[in-house]
Parts: sequence; structure tokens; C-alpha cells
Amino acid sequence: MFTYYRIVILIVSFFALSALSSNYLIINLTFICMQDDLKDGMTSANQTLVSRYAYSPSEKSLIIWAVAIGTVIGTFPFNFAFIRWGAKIPFLIGGVLSIISTGLTPLAASLSLPFLLVLRLIQGIAYSADFSAIGVITLRWAPLDEMSIFIAVMTSFISFSTFITNSASAWFCTSSLGWRWAFYSHTIATVVIFSLWMLIYKDDPTKHKRVTRDELKKLQKDKTKAELEIDYFVPYTAILKKVSVWVLWLNGLALISSLTFLIIYMPMYLHDVLKFDVSTTGMLAASGPLIHTLTKYVSGFFSDKVKIISENKKLQICNVLATGVPGILFVLIGLARHQQYAHFVLSVIQFMKSVALFTAPIKWYLFIRNERDITEWSYSFYLNGFLLILSSILFFFFCNDQPAEFTKITRDNPTGAKLLEENQQDDEGDGIEESD
Repeated sequence: MFTYYRIVILIVSFFALSALSSNYLIINLTFICMQDDLKDGMTSANQTLVSRYAYSPSEKSLIIWAVAIGTVIGTFPFNFAFIRWGAKIPFLIGGVLSIISTGLTPLAASLSLPFLLVLRLIQGIAYSADFSAIGVITLRWAPLDEMSIFIAVMTSFISFSTFITNSASAWFCTSSLGWRWAFYSHTIATVVIFSLWMLIYKDDPTKHKRVTRDELKKLQKDKTKAELEIDYFVPYTAILKKVSVWVLWLNGLALISSLTFLIIYMPMYLHDVLKFDVSTTGMLAASGPLIHTLTKYVSGFFSDKVKIISENKKLQICNVLATGVPGILFVLIGLARHQQYAHFVLSVIQFMKSVALFTAPIKWYLFIRNERDITEWSYSFYLNGFLLILSSILFFFFCNDQPAEFTKITRDNPTGAKLLEENQQDDEGDGIEESD
């Protein structure tokens, strides 16, 4: 009898997360070929035909920032919805929003920039569902000894989606189908993936007919009541007072901000500065995220299964690989020429992703005036490298493998009840109601 239904859940969830990410990333590479599309061309002041899609640097930044604004708008409402109602329906809503906004993007681009910005805003709202989904799905469906693997696989969706989308978009750009089919094909794939999600996912493994008794025992082994029952009580005050949590968020911001910078601007850098053609640009822009994805899988297995190294040392090793090494590599690129309450912590990392979508264009604007000047690009790479190395060093001093005190706080103990009362006072007017 099949006793690994959780792996089916993991795979479908991973592809659903990747779909939300891919759909907002498509335009980063199609910018290159859209600017040469004269099908809906306009006549310029000097009576020459120019592309409707030849966006200026400021217009490109608006298109990117629209997604960032959407993720800011959607992050905490989605986080509340996931905690309150589980992952199935809120995540499906994110998928539907992404399907609609992605499928209509070519039409919006042909009509007007404001219409395109509205759809990009909706894509951002849809994209904001992902990290909250990871927290809830992991808590529900991962045994304790597989949680690192689940998180490693699901959080690799950004790199995987970048690899798939850059490769596919480059192919469509150079084919007879054209850049529009990069959006249409992703829309079709997203419909298929979220249809599977709707069919196979349930929030409660105990009520899923595909989960065997043996697998259910494994899912519940050594978990506390608080871990088995996701409650919307969160000790916000205690969490926010913990320095290690802030250092963790700094690491998340540094890593995601740097990764976002690469995802958004690497195609432009490879094509406009290093002068690669569109096909080669797509291949090179996809290769880094592919390596990143494979590394995350190895690190997840390493964290869960290797027992001869202490948990604290494994944390430090993995963090150096995640932030320290990329920090050094960012500098080298610049030199080149030619467990419990995890849903809240992860949701703030999701918010950091929203911040990263703002900071990536800012870092670009700070240093780059000429998109083809390799020296100006170098300064942005240096800044990213510095932030990654700094956050990696701070992690060594403030973070370890021991559960923080707030993980011991629940609704049922006196400290938890006291903090619950404080949270109710702090959140008064937020629309969060207590149940008896």
C-alpha cells in the first residue's frame, strides 16, 4: 500500500508555488523581445515606427514595483486566511488571480501601461500567498524528521521557476509563436496545476482517504497538540523581542533582495552589457537558479538526515552556503568584465520578499545611469555582496538550533493566556475575533 501520499502533496504544492512565481517573472526576459515587436507599433515624433512595448527604464521600474505593491497588500491578509481557514481555498484564490492576470497581460500591454500595471498588481497579490502556504503545508504534511526537506523543496520554487520561465520565455521569443505565448503557455500550465491542487489537497491528513494509518502515525509522531492543530493564536510580542528572529529576517531580506536583483536584471545585464543573444541570455539566466535549486535539495537532506554534525553547526554551514558564499560571488560578478509559529516567521520573510521587489530597482537606480556600462553595474553587485556577507556574520552570533522561548507559549498555559490578552489589545480593531 502506498504510504507516501505526503510526497504527492509536496510535489503538487511545489509546482503550484512555482507557477505563482513564474507568472510574474515572465516579463523580465520578454522585455528584451517585446521592444522589437512592431505589430502594434506607434509613430514617433519624427515619423518613424516604434514599438509600443519599448518601455523606458522608469516604466520598467513601475511594472516591477506594481508586483511589489501587490505583495505588500496581500501578504498579511493571506497569512491570516491561511491560519484561519487552512491552505486549500486561500491558495486556490491566489492561483485564480494569477491565472487571470497572466492570461490578460499581452492584451493589457497592447492597450495601455495603466492597464498593465493593474494586472501586475493583481499578480503581486497572488504571489503573496506563497510563503504562508509553505508554512501551513509543512506543519500539516511534514513529519518532524522531514521538515527541513519539505521546506528546502518548497522554498526552492523561486529558483526553479526562474530556470523554467527564463528558458521557456527565451524559446518563445525566438520562435514563430512570439513572446505572447510565453504568457499564454504559463496560464495554461497554471490552470492544470491548480486543478490538481484542488483535487488532491486537504488541510487535515486525518480526513484524507489516501493517507494510510501508517503514514498518519508518521505524520503525527512526536508532534505536540499545538503542532497538530494550527491555531491563529501567535505570541507576537515574544517573537518580536527575540534578536535571533530579527537576524533571521535580515538574512531573509539580504538573500531574497539579492536573488530578486539577479532574477529581474540578469537578463538585461547579459543581453545589453555582455551582448549575448536572446537564446544564450535565457540559458545563462536560467543556469544559476537551477544550481541554486539543486543545492537547496541537498541542504535539506543534509539538515534532516546527517546526524554526525550538531544541529547548530548544520545551521551555520547552511547559512554560510546560502548567504556568505553568494555574497563573495556577487563581488566576483562585479569584478567580471565581459517549527511552531513558523507560519508567522515565514510570512514576515514573505514580506521581506515584497520589500526586496522595492529595493532591487532602488539598488539599480542608485548606481546605474547607462544600462550598458559594466562599471556602474559592478557597484550594485558589490552592495549585494556586502549585505549578504554581513547578514551571514550576524547569523553566527545570534542564531542557533535551540527553540526560542516563544515556541513554548500556547493558548493553554498562563504565559500564553497573558500574551493572548496583550495581542488582543494590540490587534484591537484588526477584525480578528476570538472563539470560545
